[in-house]
Amino acid sequence: SQDDGTILCSVPHVPRNFQAPITPLRQRALARDAFTIGYVDRGALTGQPILGAFEPIRAGGRRVGFVGASISLSHLRNVLDRSRALTGARSAIMDSEGRVVVQSAPQESDRDPVGLPSAEQVRDHLGPDPIFVSVENGSAVIVPLFAPDLYAVMSWPPERPNWQRWLALALTLIAPLVIWALAVA
Repeated sequence: SQDDGTILCSVPHVPRNFQAPITPLRQRALARDAFTIGYVDRGALTGQPILGAFEPIRAGGRRVGFVGASISLSHLRNVLDRSRALTGARSAIMDSEGRVVVQSAPQESDRDPVGLPSAEQVRDHLGPDPIFVSVENGSAVIVPLFAPDLYAVMSWPPERPNWQRWLALALTLIAPLVIWALAVA
């Protein structure tokens, strides 16, 4: 797409001169002039809530537009739910404001469900390194997926050893998202 949102080519195909609305994510990408990832209420091509990413395209040293990619939150929620089935832990993607972008569905068998980190806990622990925090009925880890834009969180009841949580998080949540982000970049 061009800086003004005019889409030059896409999958799915859109009519010639189709112009996507300027979202807060696109505005951040324009201002940052670097890879940017985040939540969009309504994707221009899907009409659904998405997690989108923009990477600047340059010609002759100046930005001429962006290559973008997105994943629907419903698809991402399915990935998180599969992770929960394997690990029994809750997982979510949160932004740098501490807002939940998408989270795994609660399990009906949870009598005392484990909480997710609060917005304040996420904002207080922004940075390049994972951090463990206490949450309601358990513990959680906050891991940057792409700091400062996006963080993965996983919470679990207290009886699981730390190494199992960390391994489960790395294998079931971060790897597919990092591969997707690298493919976009």
